[in-house]
Amino acid sequence: MRALVDAEPTFVREPTGVTRLTRRRWLVPAGAPVVAAAAAVLILRFGSGTSEPPSLRQAVADFSAGQLPGAQLPAEGAPDLSQLNLQPVGAGGGTYAERDLGGYAYRHATGRGIVLYLSDETFPEAPGARRLAGEDGPWVVQRGDVVLLCARLPHALLAVGQDDELVRSTASALGVL
Repeated sequence: MRALVDAEPTFVREPTGVTRLTRRRWLVPAGAPVVAAAAAVLILRFGSGTSEPPSLRQAVADFSAGQLPGAQLPAEGAPDLSQLNLQPVGAGGGTYAERDLGGYAYRHATGRGIVLYLSDETFPEAPGARRLAGEDGPWVVQRGDVVLLCARLPHALLAVGQDDELVRSTASALGVL
């Protein structure tokens, strides 16, 4: 009787030739396509991280953190965007990737915010950017929940916000769209 109690049930026993090690060896090849697919989705969604120009990466990071560049005030005053019901709420001057610029934060009555970066130098184009008007026209790209719109003419401008409509209407009010 004791032998029957101590005996392992047949459904628990390993079939001949199959060990736990053998089963584990199959897990690695079977899991590799899943890991590769997940990595591909992340790279396509967020970019590889290495090709994004540093000034754009910094602008997205600062916008997400609610920060402006530098501790000094920009030499130029904030553009007037009162026709869009945008009120200036902050400004900061500094350097992003060796590019001097001024950052101007605005808030709409609905709580939506936008930051404008103005520079004497044009901003580099983001990978995956979509041109809005011709080869030299402005471009737009989305990084996570942040929208970036960049123009060269008549101003070197980078508009950063979470509301695509607000970003585009701001660019239009400034004459870049």
